[in-house]
Amino acid sequence: MSIKKLLIVVLLALGAYIYLAQLCVAAENSLNRQEVLTIRELTETEKLKLFLYEKTNYDYQEFVKLSKIIQCESSWRSDVYGDSLKAKGLAQFWEQTFNEFSKQAGLELSRDNPYDQIRLLVWAFQNNKESHWTCTKLTR
Repeated sequence: MSIKKLLIVVLLALGAYIYLAQLCVAAENSLNRQEVLTIRELTETEKLKLFLYEKTNYDYQEFVKLSKIIQCESSWRSDVYGDSLKAKGLAQFWEQTFNEFSKQAGLELSRDNPYDQIRLLVWAFQNNKESHWTCTKLTR
C-alpha cells in the first residue's frame, strides 16, 4: 500500500474516531441535562397548582380561573390571614363558610390544610357559590 493510501486510511479512521468521540460527549451532556432537570423537587406552590389542576379534572379554563382566585386571595400562601383574621389560607375561607360548605359537600375537611381548601374551593365553584369571594369580580 502506498504512503498516500495509508495516509488516507489513517485520516478516515481518525475522522471516524473524532466523530464517535463527539457523539459520546453529546450523549453524555444530554444525559447530564436530563439528570439536572429531574433532581429538583417541586416547590409547595407547584404541588398545590398540580393538585388544583387535577381537582378541576384537567380543565384548563377552570384551573386558570381558580388559580387567579387563589393568587388574588393569598398569592398561593397557605399561612395568610385576612378580613381581620377571620379569613384563612389559600382561598381565604372564613371558618363558618368553610364548615358550612364542607357539610353541604359531605366532606370532612380541615381549614388548616391547603389541599382541603383547594378541594372545597373547587366544589364551591362547581356549585355556584363563587359570590363568596370578592376576587371573583376582580379576576374576570
